[in-house]
Amino acid sequence: MLAGLSKGERALRHVMIFWGNLFMLASVGFIVPAMLQRECRRVDVFLPLNLMSGYFRPRRRKVSRVANDREDFWLVLAMSNMALVTLFSVTVAMNPHRYKHLSVPLMISKANSGLLYLLFYLKTGKIPYLIAAFFDWTPFLTILSAYRKAL
Repeated sequence: MLAGLSKGERALRHVMIFWGNLFMLASVGFIVPAMLQRECRRVDVFLPLNLMSGYFRPRRRKVSRVANDREDFWLVLAMSNMALVTLFSVTVAMNPHRYKHLSVPLMISKANSGLLYLLFYLKTGKIPYLIAAFFDWTPFLTILSAYRKAL
């Protein structure tokens, strides 16, 4: 399989192996901290006392309220996107000659999220948005470069 690949397709394969592994690690990086944070909130580990009230009183929370779990909605979307970009990366890496077209939706995803982060940065001036744009444009640009060589 690898013997019949062009130089550009081999480059695309290596790029996709690299990014596929990073996307898989990033997926774990999304889900594990969210689960830990939720559990810590549930048992009130971060701030067991309500210091704002002027006296020491344990905080009370309703764990099962959907309205307080807005981040779960975005976590589901982030995880499904990371699963798709990981799958596309692995699929292209397995056979770049046959599946290089799957690089296109992956690049669209990364370019779109990078652009949105940049717009959030321009709107708010908060540096984390700019850093996130950099982290989404890096795979977009490296995959685009390898994809163009593979054509």
